[in-house]
Order: sequence, then structure tokens, then C-alpha cells
Amino acid sequence: MNYSICFLIEGPINSPAYFRAIGMSKALNDQGLNILVVCDDRPQNDSTIADLKGCGIKVYAYPYRPRALGILKCRELLASLNPDWIVQLNPTLKGFLTLIFTSHKVIGEWDEPSILIPQGFIKTIFAYSLHFWLRWRSTIQVSCTKAFLKYLPKAEYISHGQYVPQMKFKKDLHKDGEYFVYLGNFYPLFDHELLIEGLKSASKRGFRPEVVMVGGGPDLERWKNYCLKNNLWNIKFKGYCEMNEWMPILIGASSLLFPMRDTPLNRCRCSSKIFAYLASGRPVIAHRVGEIAELLGQVSYLASPDEDLIKLLEERVYKDIKIENSSINISYEFLAKRFVGIINGAK
Repeated sequence: MNYSICFLIEGPINSPAYFRAIGMSKALNDQGLNILVVCDDRPQNDSTIADLKGCGIKVYAYPYRPRALGILKCRELLASLNPDWIVQLNPTLKGFLTLIFTSHKVIGEWDEPSILIPQGFIKTIFAYSLHFWLRWRSTIQVSCTKAFLKYLPKAEYISHGQYVPQMKFKKDLHKDGEYFVYLGNFYPLFDHELLIEGLKSASKRGFRPEVVMVGGGPDLERWKNYCLKNNLWNIKFKGYCEMNEWMPILIGASSLLFPMRDTPLNRCRCSSKIFAYLASGRPVIAHRVGEIAELLGQVSYLASPDEDLIKLLEERVYKDIKIENSSINISYEFLAKRFVGIINGAK
């Protein structure tokens, strides 16, 4: 088992989108495989590149700007390295331009698929074109969610793994009393407004629990202003935080909140929030959508998508959740063995 696997990373390597590539590359490296990571040389990648190199993984960087030069240099790198397998996450334009007219064997992985994002006709056609290209180009197809397998009849299912390190985080000693947490960035596609509207309704009933919202994003200021306008002083916005900042907040919470609408995209998403919530050891109140039931079910109160999570919070349903019953194995060490088994079956 001496073949080489190259993880092709297109953007900021520390982005949640690439937690999977980082975790899997480390686990496969620990199993003795020759692991390569190819990414761009933007400054924010430096610390993660150093971490990967410290683990014995070979990292190769190509120019971040200009983009056309970066793609050409990336193609040159791949040609010179000539790995046995290249892992391409999602059907992207940059991935297409990097891999077209090459003979590399490709493992295509689908996570939060763009064909299910609500968008205009032209963008939808473009997304489907890239989707079918990667299906055709991939020797091995991997879906990160069970629901998306219906769009990939020949794919294997390998979920994301636990990216939060097994270390003793301590709860936030600056926070006293009972509070609840939502972890997630504020983007139009996400469902944080379900909580905010639920808290607005609850305030009229006199129920004003302290809810800490952790995350940045383009819609953060809009919702901060909305809460000020509606006198929702019990909602505290922390903004963007690093893991060593938000894990103590999660650990000290009475319960964690996970709203999610029942949409085609959400059914096929495997949110990184799932693994942060699991690592916290706190009970979760969540909508039963997509991978939530599969991975979080043992530590959650699962509500139907039309239920108001804040009403369930008011009923204190989280008190009945028994965290010690959780036994699911989602370590990257475990998932890497399955990954290797699939590759061996395809050779």
C-alpha cells in the first residue's frame, strides 16, 4: 500500500470546507500512505501548511494571484508529482480547469452540492454541467451525505469526521447562569433567522432566554441591527471566533440549538456544526433534517422541521437528553480505513 494520494485544495486551507481534507490527509498519512497536499500560497494558509508539514505531509503551493497563472502552475505541479490519486472536493470551475485534458485518476467528493443551491437558470445549468463532468471524470465517487447518493448512483458514502481535537477545553468562566448557544456563520442560505424569529415571538410571552450566537458572515450586522430594533437584548452576538474561543462557550451552555429548514440542499448537507456540537458534550435541540439524525441523534432532541425550537427550549426538553449514550465512531482514523478500502477495491 505505497501509492500516493494528493488532496487538491482551492481556497483558504483553514476554511471549514477543508476540515475534511485536513483530517483525512493526516489520518491517511498515519496509516503509512504517501500523502500530498496542493494548495495556493495565500498568507492565511501558512500556519496550516506548517502544521501539515509538521505531521510529515508533503505540501506544495502554487501562486494565489493571478488566478490564471495559479491554475497553470497547479497543473504543472500535478504533472511533476504524478500522484496515483487526486482528491477533488466538489465540482468546481477551478477543478475543471485544473484537471481537464489530464490523465490523473480522480476521487470526486461531493459536499453541500451546488446543483441544489437556489439560483438562476444559467447558474443552475452551469452547476449541473460541472456536476456531470466530475461524475464522468471520477474513478471513485464519494458522497459526504446519504441523501445525495440518489444523485450519484455509483458513489460510496463517507461522512465527514470529527475535526475538533481531543483535548480538555474548559468552559467559559466569564459566563454565569444559564445560556444557550447557536454556532454558525450568518449567510443567506443558513437558517439562523428561525431562532431569531422564534425568540422574538417568545419575548412577547415573557420568555427571554440568553442565546449566544457565535459566527461571522455577511448578514451578521443586519441581524444585530434587527435585534436592537426589536429590543431582543437577550441575544448576544459574539462574531467570528477561533475554536479555542467558541469551544469553551459551547461546553458551558445548557443546550445547543441547530435550526434547519427541510430543503433539498439541507437534506444533502453535512454541517461542520454537527461535530463541534458532538465534541462539546452538551445536549442539542435540532430539526430532524439531513445528516443531523444520522450523526447527532443520540445526543439530541429531534424536532420536525415545522416546530419552533425556542418553544421546545421553553419546555426544557434538553433536560431529558442522556449524553453518555452517544457511541458513534466518526474519527478520521476510522473513516480513513474505509477510504483505503474503497481505493483498494478500485485498483
